[in-house]
Amino acid sequence: VGTGALNDRITAIGDGRALRSVTVRAETSGRITEIGFRAGEMVEEGTVIFHLDDEAERIARDRARLVLDDAREDADRLDRLRQAGSATAVALREAELALRTAELSVRQAEFDLDQRQVVAPISGWMGLLEHEVGDRVAATEELAVISDRSEIQIDFRVPERILAKLSPGM
Repeated sequence: VGTGALNDRITAIGDGRALRSVTVRAETSGRITEIGFRAGEMVEEGTVIFHLDDEAERIARDRARLVLDDAREDADRLDRLRQAGSATAVALREAELALRTAELSVRQAEFDLDQRQVVAPISGWMGLLEHEVGDRVAATEELAVISDRSEIQIDFRVPERILAKLSPGM
């Protein structure tokens, strides 16, 4: 029995996957009016990648802003009247409640409008484009896949006797 160098050569077939991969879905259903990327293109986190038809949401936002302006004027007018002793505290409270309700309506309308834009949740490479402008998509429908391939994770099998000899970068 003696000591000697053993030349191990291992051939392994493995699977590679991106560091992170995200399937992007719209929060609401609608018709695609704009696509902000091409298949295989790199996108940054926060980039608008799909825009859905938003005319109804713009109308709702504008309507909510009008109601808010009117409620604000009523509350201001009733506050001045209350200070002069010409309005009741109940009327002023009702006007303030209407004002707060109108503010919430504006927030809701702006939220609904924001939901019409689909943004990239991570930076990465876009997958294949399966939708076109004009397609109608459901809220749960897959729109795109973004993969962060800044690092690739490789999964492969080797004999246990080799594990201690392996290190990153080999």
